[in-house]
Amino acid sequence: MKHFFKYNLIGVINTLFSYGVIFSFMHYLNFTPALSNFFGYLFGITLSYYLNKKFNFKTINKASKEFILFVFAIGISYLCNLATLHLLIAAFKINPYMAQVFSGIVYIMISFSFCKFLVFRTATA
Repeated sequence: MKHFFKYNLIGVINTLFSYGVIFSFMHYLNFTPALSNFFGYLFGITLSYYLNKKFNFKTINKASKEFILFVFAIGISYLCNLATLHLLIAAFKINPYMAQVFSGIVYIMISFSFCKFLVFRTATA
């Protein structure tokens, strides 16, 4: 439970950081919203990986392999989020705002499980 709490706290920090990057790139560098979003997520994924590795799961595994697994885990979790969102809206006719909330919960549960049991599991380097 301790890891799950820290994972979500890191998620809040990461979200604020990512939006800071996105808005800064749009405002100060005049990047398009799509390009700003790309860089926000790129920096956000990197920050999230670092914070989870150092402060949450505290692993000593080889960083390059672990980071690739992390990106994979986030990608799969995001696809599950999108699939859930589509299913809830299209098949079950759930309000899109509520569907976003439920899909977000699915994303958190899947990404946390991946991180705890695959990406940051304790192993030798």
